[in-house]
Amino acid sequence: MTPVNRQRLQRLLRLLDYRRQRTTEAQQQLAAATHLVLSWEAQLERLDQTRYLLGRNVERTGGQVIEPALLDASAVYLRWLNEQTERAQDHLAVAQVEEAQARDRLLTERKEERKIERLYDRWSHLLHRHMQQRELQQLDEAALQRYRAQINPEEGV
Repeated sequence: MTPVNRQRLQRLLRLLDYRRQRTTEAQQQLAAATHLVLSWEAQLERLDQTRYLLGRNVERTGGQVIEPALLDASAVYLRWLNEQTERAQDHLAVAQVEEAQARDRLLTERKEERKIERLYDRWSHLLHRHMQQRELQQLDEAALQRYRAQINPEEGV
C-alpha cells in the first residue's frame, strides 16, 4: 500500500469516526426530545385525571347544598387546571416539533455515516486487492528469476 493510499484510508477512518460520533449525538438528542414529549404527555394526562376527579367530586354532592366558597374554590381550581393544560399543550407542541427535527437530523447523520462507511469499505477492498496483486506479481517475478537461473546457471541469480 502506498503512503498516499494509506493516508487516504486513515483520513476516511477519521471521518467515519467523526460521523459515528455525530450519529451518537443525534441519537442522544432524539432520546432527550422523546423523553420531553413523553413527560409533557404524562403531565397532560395527570391534569386530565385531576379535572375528571374534580368533576366527579362535584357530581357526588348530588342535590346537597354546597357552600359558595367551596364552589368558588372549585371554579378557581378548574380555571387553573385549564390554564395549566393549555401551557402543557403548548410545551408539548414545541417538544413534538423538536422531536421531529431531532429525528430528521438522526436520519441525515445515519445516511452520511453510511456513505462514508461504503466509501471506506470500497477503498479498503481496492487497496487490499491492489496489495494482493502486487504480492502475486512479486511472487511471479521471483519464480521467473528462479526459472531463468535454472535454465542459465552460469548467469546466476
